[in-house]
Amino acid sequence: MKMSENEGDSAWAAPFQDLETQTAVPYGDLHALSPFVATPQKAIDLILDTLQISKTDYLVDLGCGHGTINITAAKRYGASDLGVDIEPELIAIANKSIYRDMVLVA
Repeated sequence: MKMSENEGDSAWAAPFQDLETQTAVPYGDLHALSPFVATPQKAIDLILDTLQISKTDYLVDLGCGHGTINITAAKRYGASDLGVDIEPELIAIANKSIYRDMVLVA
């Protein structure tokens, strides 16, 4: 955490404020630092099996991308879920996949 110039002033400053970005501070263009990379299906299967996901669970995937984890959890295990992503194009792809795969959306 970066503090203000004055020792006694407790104002908070954004940790990325010194980066040169096209997006306004506080965080800049995070996709330039961390671009979307799809999770391999084998990894998704391992994660959901390890977590023992069931129809009584509610899964929240922050940074869901194409929604593959959520779709797999709903189709295979009957879990309810919510996918959240900052990128509208990825959300559009996820929504198309939900309808294509005929996953019930509550």
